[in-house]
Amino acid sequence: MNRTSYLRMYLMAAVVTVTASVDSLFAGPSLGADTLTQDFGDVFRGEIATVRYVLHNIGDEPLTISIPTVPCSCIVPAARQATIPPGSEYTLAVEYNTENYRGRIDTYLPLVTSDPESRLLKLGLTGHVSELFSLSRSSISLGHVPVDDEIEFDVGVESTHIALDMIQVEIQNVADSKSLRIRPQRSRTSEVPPSTPAARMAATQPTPTLGTYPSQTRPSTYKVSLVASTGTQLGPVVRTLTIGATKPYSTVRVTREVRIGATVIDEHLDTQELRFGVVGIAPATEPPTRRVTLSPGMVGTMRVTRMPPFLRVTDAKDGPIGLVFTVAPEAFTQPGLHEGEVTIAYGDSSSRRVRQLPVSVMVIGTRASSQPTAAEDASRKE
Repeated sequence: MNRTSYLRMYLMAAVVTVTASVDSLFAGPSLGADTLTQDFGDVFRGEIATVRYVLHNIGDEPLTISIPTVPCSCIVPAARQATIPPGSEYTLAVEYNTENYRGRIDTYLPLVTSDPESRLLKLGLTGHVSELFSLSRSSISLGHVPVDDEIEFDVGVESTHIALDMIQVEIQNVADSKSLRIRPQRSRTSEVPPSTPAARMAATQPTPTLGTYPSQTRPSTYKVSLVASTGTQLGPVVRTLTIGATKPYSTVRVTREVRIGATVIDEHLDTQELRFGVVGIAPATEPPTRRVTLSPGMVGTMRVTRMPPFLRVTDAKDGPIGLVFTVAPEAFTQPGLHEGEVTIAYGDSSSRRVRQLPVSVMVIGTRASSQPTAAEDASRKE
């Protein structure tokens, strides 16, 4: 064998060795990725930011991936597990809800794979969350407000990104006119900085104006003026006020909620609500009672026009004009919180008033199988 033959055999052996090394490097499932960290950029609080991770299987067997857990409920992957065929790629979309976060975001998702060299990886997620606008307060207590009355109040809105005509107000009122209602003031002009054109607060939601207001170097403060009107329903009540604005140059809408609470009172009644506390289905003691009386000096009568089936009522026998309400345990078949409303009318023929009082009873215990309910007892008597 000459020198040329030896050289040819040596080169062939070298090629076989290199080929075997390359085959062993990519044998089985093998993970490749463009990047393991994605940045969603600058967004406003309340937006849903979306990032995408592109994962490759550069092996010769199927690659399985899974996300066993997430650091918070704000992170929602499109899929928690997937299988990537050999030579294929998979795009994993992940949403990040920024509602409860501000400032710099730097977190990650754990990624478990079947790649022997990369069993556990971290998918980084970064970005920055700013405020499109902020409110002066998230809850407002109006205190004690008389029936059939109105009270004015304001909510401050601060922003460097939006103009006044971008602000929209939504009020969660109820259809029942006897309850507390909130509305924008029709005749008040919101306060604005001298450099910003004034605009009047509309009684209805204005159409959002997109892309008409550049970001300022310092925040502007606006005042949303509102009116709370009470009806004839007494006791504590809560309404939700939603203030929203549309992100400039986009259709993304950001909202903030304000909870407005008040206790509606009638100065002619000594009680504004009927709370009976805890009552057993089969009580060992006398059922609790609550009394509603008129203030001294009031004349006329008081009567009930409507009440829940678990109450009984009698006239007060002594003292001022009033009614005595008693819980009827036999009316309950299930434990839990039972709520309702009592409607009473009081006064004389020249001045008649109607009021609604909230009622609540916490029922505990169970009824013995041999103990009949009120309905069963009535049917037996028939």
